[in-house]
Amino acid sequence: MRMLQFLSVSSKVYAIAMILLAVGAANYFYSQGSKFEVISVALLMLVHAVCQLVYSFYTSILLDMKEFEEHSTLDNDMLFEVGESEVVSVAGWAVAMAVVASFVELGLALMGMRYLGFIFQIDFSETGEVLAGLILAIGLIGGLSSAYYNVRTWNLKRVNTRKGV
Repeated sequence: MRMLQFLSVSSKVYAIAMILLAVGAANYFYSQGSKFEVISVALLMLVHAVCQLVYSFYTSILLDMKEFEEHSTLDNDMLFEVGESEVVSVAGWAVAMAVVASFVELGLALMGMRYLGFIFQIDFSETGEVLAGLILAIGLIGGLSSAYYNVRTWNLKRVNTRKGV
């Protein structure tokens, strides 16, 4: 359980970092006069990072609830006090956001592994190389952990106890 909470926090940090890098990349490409790169690279990064951030916040709410375990007994309803609680799972729209984010994250991680040598040979006087290196490094480290978090939580089920019902 603590691992999922750690992955939830790291996923949020990763998404925020990628949003900032997407804005930085868009600003850099726009100042260079490359409008196609602004639309393709920055928008793709921004969409996936926002999807990951929303999914992480949504599932972190579920992580705080009591874990649901299905028992094949007659008193399964009594175990979880069905009259005062309900079983909550991840919504379909959230799973769709996780799928979109995971595909881009795995792509960034694969690119980070492919161009690992580039990351270590960055010319820090060139803004474009620094941005590309940061995107690849953060995409490699954060993308793998966020994709793992998405795989572990897409079918999460918890018991939501409603007080005062």
